[in-house]
Amino acid sequence: MTETLPQRGYARAAASGADQLSSIMNVSMSTVHRQKSAPSKSAKLSERQIHLIAKALSDPRRHEILQHVGTREAGVLCGEVRGRQPVTAATLSHHIKELENAGLVQVEREGKCMRLILQRDILEAYLDHLRAI
Repeated sequence: MTETLPQRGYARAAASGADQLSSIMNVSMSTVHRQKSAPSKSAKLSERQIHLIAKALSDPRRHEILQHVGTREAGVLCGEVRGRQPVTAATLSHHIKELENAGLVQVEREGKCMRLILQRDILEAYLDHLRAI
């Protein structure tokens, strides 16, 4: 009888990231497929960006934020995300910055508000990278 060892470090993060990414893609890609625009090519990711995305997706709260952002093509306002997350404004700002640094969201300023928009091409490129493993 073989014993299964628990996953550690990057192996667990990669497996977790793949599961999280699949759930985000399932939620958000149905909207993309309805669009009539020409298909875009997947973005090319550097090794550094791949690591930043894996790190960003390893946090459950960031996964929740990204999943919420992906539900709307036009993105969501930061205040709306804040209403769903029981964290301080500073903590939410940190999570958003991590997602932005990884290239998973684009932040557009609208006066005092921020609109968060899911970068589907980056997410798709990351998924392609995981499929190639």
